[in-house]
Amino acid sequence: MEVRLEKNDAATTYNDCNYLSAVSSTEHSGFTCGTTSATGSGSGWTADATVLYDLDSDGKGEYFWDLTGSPKI
Repeated sequence: MEVRLEKNDAATTYNDCNYLSAVSSTEHSGFTCGTTSATGSGSGWTADATVLYDLDSDGKGEYFWDLTGSPKI
């Protein structure tokens, strides 16, 4: 998963989180992934994320799921 903090649709900071071993070894959900903080004046701040997943043995390869970003603040 990649999470991004954006100002006017341009990424100012991001973080990549790899949950492969955690997801493969547990039945729990609720994993978190965050970025470092960013500063700037004015409005136009949003956050969004992209999830990359691959269902084991389905033969279809990787999928990208773009999550809807937050409203601008």
